[in-house]
Amino acid sequence: MIICTVFIKPVGAQTHQTFLQIIQSPMRLEQDFKLDSKRKPLEMLQFIAAKPGSQVLDILSGGGYTANSWL
Repeated sequence: MIICTVFIKPVGAQTHQTFLQIIQSPMRLEQDFKLDSKRKPLEMLQFIAAKPGSQVLDILSGGGYTANSWL
């Protein structure tokens, strides 16, 4: 049996505000906004905790929701 524990560090207020600006960007596609309620982009960004300058790899991106949303 394998047991895995994940420790998530809470993001600061400034990072939270930056994530909200990314999610609300007018450059995102309308279809992406429609998927937000199921995909939970704020929670995803907080979990990933990417910062400006981070290199992120989107594996099996499918339709491109994640990759297109955060460029």
